[in-house]
Amino acid sequence: MILFALLAWFSCVDAHGNGLEEAHSLYYQGRLDDAERAYYSASKNPALRAEAYKNLAVIYRDQGLHKKALALLKKARRLNPRDPRVAEQLAWSYWLRGKSQAAQNEAEYALRLSSSTLAQFTLGLGRLEQGKIREAKMILESLNKRASYFLPAYFELGRLYENEKNWNRAKQLYRSLAKLDYTYLEAKRPLERVTSELNIRTGHRPQASLIRSNGAREATPEKPNGRDENPDQERRIPLAHQRYITPRLRIGLGTSSGGNSLTNSGIMFRAKGPFRMYRKDGGRLIAEGQSGQIWQVRASTPEGSLTVIKPDGRKLGPFAKTIIIETDKSIFPILIHNVSYGHGFAWAGSQDRQYRGRIELTPDEKAGVIVVNDIILEEYLYSVLPGEMPPGIPQETLKAQAVIARSNALYRHETETAHPNQPYDLCDGQHCQVYVGLSGERPGERRAVNQTRGIILTHKGRVIHALFHANCGGHTQTAADIPDWLGEPYLQAVADTRSEPPQSPWATDLWLKSLPEAFCEISDHVHPLSFRWLWVINSSELEERLNRIQKIGRLKNILQLKRGPAGYLHNLRFIGTDGALTIRKEHEIRRVLAMGLVRSTMLAMDMRRDKKGRPQEIYLFGGGWGHGVGLCQGGAANLAETENYNYEKILRHYYADVRLETLKWGR
Repeated sequence: MILFALLAWFSCVDAHGNGLEEAHSLYYQGRLDDAERAYYSASKNPALRAEAYKNLAVIYRDQGLHKKALALLKKARRLNPRDPRVAEQLAWSYWLRGKSQAAQNEAEYALRLSSSTLAQFTLGLGRLEQGKIREAKMILESLNKRASYFLPAYFELGRLYENEKNWNRAKQLYRSLAKLDYTYLEAKRPLERVTSELNIRTGHRPQASLIRSNGAREATPEKPNGRDENPDQERRIPLAHQRYITPRLRIGLGTSSGGNSLTNSGIMFRAKGPFRMYRKDGGRLIAEGQSGQIWQVRASTPEGSLTVIKPDGRKLGPFAKTIIIETDKSIFPILIHNVSYGHGFAWAGSQDRQYRGRIELTPDEKAGVIVVNDIILEEYLYSVLPGEMPPGIPQETLKAQAVIARSNALYRHETETAHPNQPYDLCDGQHCQVYVGLSGERPGERRAVNQTRGIILTHKGRVIHALFHANCGGHTQTAADIPDWLGEPYLQAVADTRSEPPQSPWATDLWLKSLPEAFCEISDHVHPLSFRWLWVINSSELEERLNRIQKIGRLKNILQLKRGPAGYLHNLRFIGTDGALTIRKEHEIRRVLAMGLVRSTMLAMDMRRDKKGRPQEIYLFGGGWGHGVGLCQGGAANLAETENYNYEKILRHYYADVRLETLKWGR
């Protein structure tokens, strides 16, 4: 009889265990109602009840149903009173619901169980709301020292000191915030506000001071670190091997975030050696110049013609068709002044840049002049690697990046027409691959390109679209899972960790709100905010952005309807007083949530409401940087450094069922 009872009990546990797994699966399919029922069914088993409650709480919180989430977390807390993460999340849920005193009580309890950044932050917020300024200041200052990359602490302390009219301390905090994460544009407004106040009070612009940080630096995309110290000195450049049998590429320069030509009234340039200008059709010579001379080419619109201005001011032209600038045997670079980069991003700007190869100038009735760099593929890669990766990366990682950059260039050139309406194959921005010209080249990157010359990745005999991103946050995603993406069989989700990735709503939520072990975790090569980040978004500012897309009235709620493995959001619905807006596309989700581009869709979103239930702030707990498909650059760097992976093993880790093949110029 006892044996029968035990067998029945184990059978019950197994059945409900499968029920939990089924509930997890339903959740990741976006079938939230079915997942809810499955979790409630699993909760009938006492052994699984707490786990079911925790997962249900996350589902409800994702729908803005904080009352239900709170009730379930309190039940889970009674079942597991010594679980610090349950206590931490219960405290945070109280705070989101506007229950300040209960949030503080639970946060204090959570901190007695274990150290917790989120619980300490919750406690500081509660003290601040109750007017206990001195205590709040001590808690948040302590947090700021202990977790220097926890951005909301800077925000709250800045506001606290601003209210006290301690403008210098407020400015210091806001400046630190803006420097720590230059992509977080919300930090710039309070900095400008406080700086303006200081200017009014002091009558002059205060001297800016640099704030230094230790550890890995985040490279500004599209901006080279090198600088030409002798712009007028004649300079020969090293050339790639087998260049006469290597394909050439046409790269559009100074392009938009979508890879299109920006309006450009003309260029100013000089070469580092003798050069000539000639017509593309027929090769008729226009002019010849010497090293260091400053020349100009001006566009006339709407006529669609170009005028060349010589160093002495004399004009040549107009020319209605493409003209070419070429140095002697391409061994001297051409410097173009004020090339635009990062258009549409937080790091946008302009810079003087040097280029190998030929420069083509095409008149355009709308754009003015379209600037194209005609260059050997392998020499193009010399610049792409520094444009896409920060300095100091392990050599095997650079070699892996060289292979995928070469594969991408050939894929877009031969398989996919990236810019069918433009006179170039690829653009110089993130839309294709970041290309910064000779100015950004570094010896290690050139060596990596030379060591892998002609090597590409193929799948079933065809070059692959070898997508990559800065950091996957611990897990990449399958391309086919992203709405409106074309799924390739070699672009599959990969767990970038030795341990099991999160398999449930609760585990995913904790994964995003902590620092889990992963190959792409914080290191000398991975900046802390590339791996995990937390942004605070003002609900009224989000409301304005949403209403510019579609009139929804006042924002009432945000529904997180579907997410993929490890938390990538695939479906968001914004509920307003006058309507609703659903967004599914990866880049649109990233663009609408903040003033700038949110780092990743791997995020958990929590909305703070006041006592009347009105939205106040939205907290974005995020992981990684980029779309999360293909190779993770942070993971690749750490795999080479700590796991001794060579470039071939790195590539096979991130791409499924691929081969490395060597093309004729690499043999």
